[in-house]
Amino acid sequence: MARTDAGTDLDHIRLLAAERGVPVEDVEPGAIPYACMGLIHPRFSKGAAQ
Repeated sequence: MARTDAGTDLDHIRLLAAERGVPVEDVEPGAIPYACMGLIHPRFSKGAAQ
């Protein structure tokens, strides 16, 4: 999730997400307390076998 008012501050996040095929959901200002938030799937945790 990324706030719509974050502007270009999150370009690097959007680029990384696009490179990995991860969708970024835009939310209105005030919907989340941070400029962006992400979830990490357990498959990608430190001890996960891939």
